[in-house]
Amino acid sequence: LLQILYSSLSASTYEWQTLDVLAKRIHIVPVYNSSVEITPTVMITACKYSTAISYFNDNMYTVDTRKAGIVSMYENQLTVMFRTFENGIFIFSMADQGDLLIAQIVLGKVHVIFDFGSLTQTTISGGTALNDGEWHEMRWIHQFDSVQLYIDSVIMNTTAPSGLYRKLDFDSKIHVGGRPPDDMSTGIETSYHGCLARVMLNNIDLLAEIPRQQRRDCQMPRPQLMTILPGGSVNIPFSFLPFSIEFRVLPQPSVILLLTDPKNASLLQIALNSDGLLVLKLFADTSEVEQLSHPGSSPASVFLSKIFVRSYSSNSFFLL
Repeated sequence: LLQILYSSLSASTYEWQTLDVLAKRIHIVPVYNSSVEITPTVMITACKYSTAISYFNDNMYTVDTRKAGIVSMYENQLTVMFRTFENGIFIFSMADQGDLLIAQIVLGKVHVIFDFGSLTQTTISGGTALNDGEWHEMRWIHQFDSVQLYIDSVIMNTTAPSGLYRKLDFDSKIHVGGRPPDDMSTGIETSYHGCLARVMLNNIDLLAEIPRQQRRDCQMPRPQLMTILPGGSVNIPFSFLPFSIEFRVLPQPSVILLLTDPKNASLLQIALNSDGLLVLKLFADTSEVEQLSHPGSSPASVFLSKIFVRSYSSNSFFLL
């Protein structure tokens, strides 16, 4: 149980929040360089979590809500810890009376669709580039008239349920890692490809209900580390977008990434300037656009830095 001070939706207020975090170790690193000494207070209560991480490749399973002890409630909480490169669905429950709870990831963003029986679906979304193959946690919290979505312990969005009803009824079978095929659930993913480390619904461990024959160790690919000496480079002839780069550089001017098209024309360049700042240069048509990183955040350090690149068109990119 990790209690952490985080920034809420309002930039001028802070809130205390109690969170369940699955981790082997905790490492605290300051985000920005500052001459002001800040001493955070971290209170940790640790306990063993015995459910194994499982790999899914279009192999959903169902949980009997009655046997699992899942009942209708006015306050609900869904927590999913996931790791994937693709679109996919985490959980699917559609009751006969219209109650609905669906959690999925589409284009790197988490979407939770819910309906408390009013036949008026509500969607709450949040997160960016969550399909980068790293571990992320989504937490959907329903407290009667309030619904909140947290991504990696930070509140992303909040909304109020529509309609008159506030109690969430579940189907007799909750589907994890997929959903049954039908012609009504348009826009809903049908399967999940990736790893799940935790699926908790109202303090019920749904991942513990996975059939023994479907349990598989996490098999997500991990790139090998390499060292590029001064004057050297590595050419990757073809790569899918989105992709991410983790790097550690010396504090000297250098080009980190150059993205080209099939005709070898430059599309995007990320470099480190003499001030230790990242410089993003976009080559759009015949013009060039440059943008500097935040002055207080320098990638030239002993820690790994990360860049995530996504393309929305032939000359439009998003970086994180």
